[in-house]
Amino acid sequence: MPLFFRCSLCGDYMSDPVIVCTKDPPTPLLEGISYERSALQDWIEVSGCNIEFVSNAVLKRAIDDWRLSRD
Repeated sequence: MPLFFRCSLCGDYMSDPVIVCTKDPPTPLLEGISYERSALQDWIEVSGCNIEFVSNAVLKRAIDDWRLSRD
């Protein structure tokens, strides 16, 4: 699997990627970067930061298509 399908928070391949879209207050996470939803939710819970994120449907489709092409 391509390395860019990995989540930089947990190191696992993403199955439900989301994009960080706001940082308030500022966090070490970067806006516009995709993370695995569950890893980001865990990080938010531990850090106490208020971060908004949205699904990355394009990346999810690319990951799903890649997986289907390998089956």
